[in-house]
Amino acid sequence: MNWAKLGVLVSMLLLCACTHNERLERALEFAGENRAELEKVLVHYKDSGLKLDAARFLIENMPQYYSYQGDGLDSVKALMKIVFIKRYLDEKSKKKWSGFSFRNMKKVYDAKVITSDYLIENIDLAFDVWRERPWNIKVTFDEFCQLILPYRIDDEPLENWRKVYKDRYFVILDSLYQGRDVVVAVDSLTLMMRNEKWAYYTNFSLPRLGAMFLLDNRVGGCRESCDLTIYVLRSLGIPSGIDIYRYSPENQHGHLWNVVKDTTGSYIPFWFSEDRIKRGGNDGRKKGKVYRICYGEQREKDVTAEYFGENRTHVKVDGSQCGDSILLGIFSPGGWVPVDISEHKDGEVLVKNIEPGVIFMPLTMKNGKLKEVGFPFRLTSEGVSYFHPGERETACLWRKYPVRDYVRRYMSGVVGSRITVADNIGFKNSELLYEIQDTPVINYNIVACHPTKKYRYVQYKAAENKRAEIMELGLYNSMGEKEALESKVIYSSAPRLGDKNLAGDKMCDGNCLTYFLSEDSAGYVVLDLGRPEYIGKMVYIPRNDDNFISPGDMYELFYQNGSAGWVSLGKQMAQEQQLIYKNVPQNALLWLRDLSRGREEQVFWIENGKQVFLGK
Repeated sequence: MNWAKLGVLVSMLLLCACTHNERLERALEFAGENRAELEKVLVHYKDSGLKLDAARFLIENMPQYYSYQGDGLDSVKALMKIVFIKRYLDEKSKKKWSGFSFRNMKKVYDAKVITSDYLIENIDLAFDVWRERPWNIKVTFDEFCQLILPYRIDDEPLENWRKVYKDRYFVILDSLYQGRDVVVAVDSLTLMMRNEKWAYYTNFSLPRLGAMFLLDNRVGGCRESCDLTIYVLRSLGIPSGIDIYRYSPENQHGHLWNVVKDTTGSYIPFWFSEDRIKRGGNDGRKKGKVYRICYGEQREKDVTAEYFGENRTHVKVDGSQCGDSILLGIFSPGGWVPVDISEHKDGEVLVKNIEPGVIFMPLTMKNGKLKEVGFPFRLTSEGVSYFHPGERETACLWRKYPVRDYVRRYMSGVVGSRITVADNIGFKNSELLYEIQDTPVINYNIVACHPTKKYRYVQYKAAENKRAEIMELGLYNSMGEKEALESKVIYSSAPRLGDKNLAGDKMCDGNCLTYFLSEDSAGYVVLDLGRPEYIGKMVYIPRNDDNFISPGDMYELFYQNGSAGWVSLGKQMAQEQQLIYKNVPQNALLWLRDLSRGREEQVFWIENGKQVFLGK
């Protein structure tokens, strides 16, 4: 259970009872010896109307903001620079810093170190761009305070970034677009930013990297790409923010993306490194609950209704086990993750603004642990649909996790690949053993082969317009054989980015977690069998997520039974690429665990005899 996230969730519902004057005085007291610097700002703007209000807003909320300081942080950021430049990091550096964490480092609070010059410059520049941009005519002062004014996002270094970003991008924006449509302006800018490339890397535990680092080092995850976008847009007077879901209803990650306030009053979502911005765009991800990162007392604002419309529904719970409030959780293999909180009364919970179709579980806190107090449910066009276990049926299971879009792309990488055999390493007078013509639907693909004679050399070659991308290629004398023929890689195409972990020998190392990925199109690998062999069977495994049923692994199937929690339906050792369970309750939420290895697991249900994962 992530108590920090739960704390944020609960605090969002609490309102501060003190007046603005009291909050301001508390902030000034918190500043300690730096109080004079904050007071200089207030004096500077004492006759400036909205600028004074803006200064008060920033200072009142300043005590909760800080950056980190400590040994190792600069060293790891230096490695991130290397990743950006080389698109690769050596294993020694990865191993040395893999356990690095910033969580216990010293916190340097803004209120105790910020200068009056810093705040005044930020406020003045923010007001300048707010007033000069035509698309801001309907941006209210409150919206300005959230979408343009903030000098920071979260825990990044306190840096004087606004003028630097404006100086770099102001001329660029004017050269790209001079109209009044803020969406076109953002699209023009972010398209240019995408051409500057981005190195996606999330292997280290780091606070936000900061504006000055990201200005010239386009590296990190979705958080860093969103931060960079915020610095660019806000420096140019484009009202923008960051939206987030804490835990995905479909996979085991959170996600962030940017939004821009349109002149129509709507917020347009986008993620510059993936898609171009457009009105009505949708990234297709299931979100469950969506929150907008804010500057101020309320660090996050529930904006789910902006994405899925407003909805209100009553959900039944076990009132004997509930307090006044109920948490709504989303499944994770480590336990339900709370993403919302609702009021409970007389065995019912009023649930507001959730994504239709997403599975939620009502929870309560008991003895320091989360406990189910109802059945899992989802909101459909017909109302609330519960997963109530019913009569038993037989189910055939193929996977423990949904097939993500990226996995389909990986698996399509083998389409057009040709496997040829020959008597010589120059492959003169070669014979086509097999050509993969369609995207596989499973990982372990068995092919009967009918060569005209025995051959010593085998070549795997990708299609002319594709990199070679394959996990395993096994060759056998006949269909009944279980032991693959011994082979040796003679030569192959260069691996992607020169990474030895992606080299051609990974195609036949017997490890279904490694794969060959070539640098160039039409990548190839040539194998030597040592002597001429008749090849009667071939097994190929496309690059995939290894979440299909794996023979030899031990599995356990559970169904969710309301307040009774997860109930086991028994363990099975997989003998083939499917599992058969004969005692599965109908209309039950199911969870298949691989007890042997792996961590990616997701709930599903059975519909017309088939596994159904959320959104698939």
